[in-house]
Amino acid sequence: MAEVRLHDIKNKISPNEVFDNILDRIIKLELEPGQMISENVMAGEYGISRTGIRNVFSRLNEIGFIEVYPQRGSFVTLFDTEYLRRLLRLRIAAEREILYEIIFGGQAKEKERIIEELEANIEEQKKYTDEKDFKGVYAKLDMKFHKILIESAKWGDFYTLLDSKMLHIERWKNFDQAKKRIPKLIEQHTELLSALKEDDYLKAAKVISNHLNTIPDEKFIMEMKEQKPEYFVK
Repeated sequence: MAEVRLHDIKNKISPNEVFDNILDRIIKLELEPGQMISENVMAGEYGISRTGIRNVFSRLNEIGFIEVYPQRGSFVTLFDTEYLRRLLRLRIAAEREILYEIIFGGQAKEKERIIEELEANIEEQKKYTDEKDFKGVYAKLDMKFHKILIESAKWGDFYTLLDSKMLHIERWKNFDQAKKRIPKLIEQHTELLSALKEDDYLKAAKVISNHLNTIPDEKFIMEMKEQKPEYFVK
């Protein structure tokens, strides 16, 4: 999403741009899980009408990023680890199928092109190994890496249908990856590329499962909840 600077756009911004900007702030944890957000305050901050901001809040509610409680107000949704697990299982299954198509699809030239694009992407990733969090350039390169895989198998429509749900995973990454796991992610991308070059589907499937499964066990969940208990559904 394009970054929107509020002081540059006040009184010039459309409701769609407000929606994109607030969603971006939620995903980047600038608006934190559980935080109360006021229609009046946001309408004033963005310079749009109460009706406009109410429509924005309604859209955010529909895709599960805010909860609206009558007489209490609107709050950024908490992390629901069981919901995230289900989304991750769906994404893992889809990307394993995509890897199968790449390896066994029988289109050598297409596979060669995919490998070249992935190699170039990984080289770019390596330039950002030392980024402090998962909100900068590296995050965009990570998304591009997976987009190369998705588009190679022409699964774009499938992911478009799930787009708003997959954004919940991106928000989780911005919390989970804050522990400076970028070098590990690059290592996993490199292992996946190696498996594709070797036509080793079992290895590729294992790597993608480990790579995408950012909620592996109860111990991990407890560790994350100890950091920010107020972020999680009880």
